[in-house]
Amino acid sequence: MTADRPAEPLFELPDELAIDTGVARRIIAEFIRGQLRQAGFERALLGLSGGIDSGLVAYLVAEAIGPERLLCVLMPYRTSSPASRADAEEVVRRLGCASTVVDISPLVDGYFGGGAGPGALGATGPAADPLRRGNLAARMRMAVLYDHSVTWGGLVVGTGNKTESLIGYTTVFGDSACAFNPIGDLYKSQVRQLAAAVGVPEAIIAKAPSADLWPGQTDEAEGGFSYPALDRLLYWMVDKRRNHEELVGLGFDSAVVERVEPHGRRDPLQDLSRRRRDRTVRPAAGARGFRTARDRRGQLSGQARRRASDDSRSATARRIEPGTRERDALVRGRVPDSLARRRGERPERRPRPHRFRVD
Repeated sequence: MTADRPAEPLFELPDELAIDTGVARRIIAEFIRGQLRQAGFERALLGLSGGIDSGLVAYLVAEAIGPERLLCVLMPYRTSSPASRADAEEVVRRLGCASTVVDISPLVDGYFGGGAGPGALGATGPAADPLRRGNLAARMRMAVLYDHSVTWGGLVVGTGNKTESLIGYTTVFGDSACAFNPIGDLYKSQVRQLAAAVGVPEAIIAKAPSADLWPGQTDEAEGGFSYPALDRLLYWMVDKRRNHEELVGLGFDSAVVERVEPHGRRDPLQDLSRRRRDRTVRPAAGARGFRTARDRRGQLSGQARRRASDDSRSATARRIEPGTRERDALVRGRVPDSLARRRGERPERRPRPHRFRVD
């Protein structure tokens, strides 16, 4: 008899990216419920492609608020993979949530053409490259989701991961347009780990990630990278703040570092507006067993974050804007006590008027 060989792992997970999935699930569930409560909604919806990102978010939302409050919208294009649709339908079947199918082919072909006839773009439309068609398809899908958010009465949930956000592998006003994003601070490798923990079908976890923008398209082939290697580089570059020389000393190829560095050095949470920053939860650090003020930034409200930022600055470096009454006082040549205190200054001493007792 031959000894049984150990089963091959579903995915590669760098040691430094491993998280406590139980902690991550709790943080994300609280975040989902908090976002809905803050906006006054009880329902949510998302675009389900059959990939691991949207599949994981569907499981997390169903776990947080119940599958009866979740709507999954399947939006295939005429060139989309039938296997992707089958995987999406399997997720819906396992969760028991509501679903609907919207074929976006007429929407995309109505502009570019290529279906029954020329589109709105005219004769040049059918010659559009796959990238243009793919970006328009992503934007049409988000337009469909926001229309369904009205009839369903729910918030649109994002499904983009941290790796895609850091390297810019996303479509503006497409997959990046959402009310909030539960997995926006998870690298792709961490998405796979959490997906395995919550019960996403193994076929979805093991298959090559693809945005399904055109036949045979995969993320890694298009970008020329492998997710485990890219995640590990971004982790040391962004989370650990290592410079070029230090990254090369850790064993990363200098040419790869130069290629990724312009994207990785940019913090997407700083590039987005304050309102958009509040829509991404940052569970990764807490799930690794520690939490810093920086890691908690995505869970703080805008007002609390500004207050925390002010407290960390010196009094001389603060830029405090006076209110309406304070500006009136400044015009009269007096610094109000309230403005002085917020600037970290001592209020000026003024003689108090005498009070006379009248019998």
